[in-house]
Amino acid sequence: YFASLDGRPPKRLTTADTSGAFLPPDHVVFVRDGLLVAQRLDLSVGELTGEPVTLAVGVGSDARGRGGFSVSSDGHVAYRTGGNPRSQLTWRTRSGGAEVTAVEPDDSSYLELSPEGRRVAVQRVVNNNLDIWLIDLERGGSSRFTYDSANDQLPTWSPDGAWIAFSSNRPGRNNLYLKSVRGAVGSEELLLDTPNNKQPQHWSKDGRFLLYYEIDPQTGRDLWALERTGGSWKPRVVANTQFEERSGQFSPDGRWVAYETNESGRFEVVVQSFPEPGARWPVSTSGGMYPRWSADGREIYFMTPDSMLMAVPVAGGSSRLGTEPAFETGRPVPLFTPRVGGDGSTSLVRPPYAVLGDGRFLINELMESTTTPITLLLNWRP
Repeated sequence: YFASLDGRPPKRLTTADTSGAFLPPDHVVFVRDGLLVAQRLDLSVGELTGEPVTLAVGVGSDARGRGGFSVSSDGHVAYRTGGNPRSQLTWRTRSGGAEVTAVEPDDSSYLELSPEGRRVAVQRVVNNNLDIWLIDLERGGSSRFTYDSANDQLPTWSPDGAWIAFSSNRPGRNNLYLKSVRGAVGSEELLLDTPNNKQPQHWSKDGRFLLYYEIDPQTGRDLWALERTGGSWKPRVVANTQFEERSGQFSPDGRWVAYETNESGRFEVVVQSFPEPGARWPVSTSGGMYPRWSADGREIYFMTPDSMLMAVPVAGGSSRLGTEPAFETGRPVPLFTPRVGGDGSTSLVRPPYAVLGDGRFLINELMESTTTPITLLLNWRP
């Protein structure tokens, strides 16, 4: 926000995962989706101008919105990357029983399990470049999926496992792209180009809708869906209030969307009918993030602010009251607490776990934390 000492109400500048820091003479530095960026601030009108400049990738934040960076009045920027320790892909049962996969520990993030459950798409920083990689869970090997010098992130599998949608800032902002799993280098196609940053969230089981969020300068993160109509894609609003809506997930039958919103003052998980927006039903009761559905749609999982994985039974999802769909949930049941490094962190934009059809969970669990270096940029200028 931009505030004035004369008492005028504060003005929203942009949506970010951390507080901003003013870098003289005219830039604001903040973290968004793991990227440390600087953007010019027009002090005369209180508006950000131009495109954000990426200073570093892999910069995190804590539960209070404090980023792993600092700036000085004479133009220096200090930051820490790799704030999260290396992680290990791990299978977990409902009771918390753990079995590590054949994959070597690394610093990958934002896992997305393929529909057949044998591969996982992740984002990984190699040579200071953020790209998407595919990991073979059975053999343990991995292969690079995107090669562009821009930041490619947040992979989302199509329901048939043949395509991956992802976000890339190739034109200076995050747009949506689509690439065949068997596609050659550079074969990706642009799905959606709008002025605001966008990130894919989830694909409906019938392949008709691709859920994504868009960061509106006035309302923050809003949920939208791209609808496939013939050979084109058409965006439609799912939820766009003055509050945050993110981490959207379609139900297996496609009639519901679970997502998190901070309308109450803290993030909670809710369910809304789809494709026509209707009433919303609460799922979490004491804070909730990162919803996922069970394969049969009879449970919704989410994580509490202290990283406890919860299961909520779903009842009545197929009945109707008049013309409105009915939705009922039971009491949330605690399952276990995975090591995902969360204490209510708002820096993640996707659940750090996946759900298999047999009821197991694939979780990118953190290993023991290690000391990470601090990088200093001297006299930074755009």
